[in-house]
Amino acid sequence: MRRTVCRFSDLPERQGYLVEVDGDTAVAHTDYLFVRAGSEGLALVATGRYHDQLVRDGSRWRFRRREISLLGPPDGSTGD
Repeated sequence: MRRTVCRFSDLPERQGYLVEVDGDTAVAHTDYLFVRAGSEGLALVATGRYHDQLVRDGSRWRFRRREISLLGPPDGSTGD
């Protein structure tokens, strides 16, 4: 049976995720936005996405594979 779970958080790191469960395996995609308080207010530290493959191990879920994508430098530069 396939089941999908979606969630958005109001935590400071502003995570949102999508999880698709298919039996004892799952695929998860998590977007993140990290901010830090500075002297001029909040500053963007990093944005990205986790791409995870999970497997059920008894009553627990474990990572089989994790890839991390940086969606872009916080200042919008090309990094050169």
